[in-house]
Amino acid sequence: MGGGGGDVDCELRRPCPAAADDVTLVLVGKVGSGKSATANSTLGFNAFASEYSCTSVTETCQVRSTTLSLGEAAAPRTVHVIDTPRLYDINVKTKETHKEIAKCLDMSRDGIHAMLMVFSAATRFTPEDADTIKSIKMFFGDKIVDHMILQDIAISLLLVVACGDGHALMARALDYVGYAPNLRVLVIVVLSKLSDRFSFILEMALAFEELFCYNLYAIFPRDTIQACGDRVLLFDKKSYDELKLHTQLVELFNAVDSVIAHNRGKPFTNQMFAQIQEVYATKEDIRLEAEQMLKSQKEIYDGHIMQIAKMVEEKLNTRIESLQEQLREEQKARQEAEKKVREAVLRSEEETQRLREDLEKSRQDRECQFCEKFRWMECTIM
Repeated sequence: MGGGGGDVDCELRRPCPAAADDVTLVLVGKVGSGKSATANSTLGFNAFASEYSCTSVTETCQVRSTTLSLGEAAAPRTVHVIDTPRLYDINVKTKETHKEIAKCLDMSRDGIHAMLMVFSAATRFTPEDADTIKSIKMFFGDKIVDHMILQDIAISLLLVVACGDGHALMARALDYVGYAPNLRVLVIVVLSKLSDRFSFILEMALAFEELFCYNLYAIFPRDTIQACGDRVLLFDKKSYDELKLHTQLVELFNAVDSVIAHNRGKPFTNQMFAQIQEVYATKEDIRLEAEQMLKSQKEIYDGHIMQIAKMVEEKLNTRIESLQEQLREEQKARQEAEKKVREAVLRSEEETQRLREDLEKSRQDRECQFCEKFRWMECTIM
């Protein structure tokens, strides 16, 4: 698989002179997606630790190289395969991820010619899978996803999906998803190491085309494939058929050469990543400057608010003091008025009492005068 293949009627096609004799491939994917198995199948030997596990087997970026000659008419070419840890795992700190990306780019020498995103058919398509391209875009730069679709791209991503035997079913499934025969597709499909029981279940599922098509649609939705530039390729690493293994390797590198040609032979380099990081740093500086500006504006705004609040409070306090003074004056005037009323009432009562006394004295005086006059008349008569 890694060397000859001259007896196989399947030769490596070079789409244009831009195809590189020294090719670097980077594999990314979540835990259990089959990255290491894909890398080993590509190299033709077990270069990376690979086992079916719910935890990550690959902890750091690793690179292995080999020389492949796929067909008598094809010249030998050196292939560098970089296996990566969980670059877009949400549980991995961003600082560690950036460190691994830098390490990955340092390993790539002349740059990355193609990036393979590995998905597994053994599991359903999850939100984490859907966020893969977004995460890669976040770490490698905004243009990396756009470049998968537009011309003059810096790097293209190859969608890698794990699946079992059944090329015919896969072709019909691709038609079910909505593919046209004339689309240039590149997706690598790799079978993870599965138990015999799951293999049996998979064989049963393959017997039902409709069910298989439904599961395939769940594995890689249309929007995800479109984000990868409609590049899809079936790659079955479980097969022991040398012809099949060789053929899919030829298809893989034909697709890689097509990507290289599409990029005009320009790989994604460390310098590009540095430029992207510089752009991100500039954006970060702008963001920090904007935050500082907003903070300053907020402080100024808060200062104005405090100043206005102080002015309002001072005016309110002045008004309250004025009202309180007015209330005190009104209370004082009311008290003085009440005092005058009480004094007037007292004088009136005293005057009334004096008049009563004078009246009583006058009555008594008249009675005395009448009695004296009556006694005088009585004496005269007698």
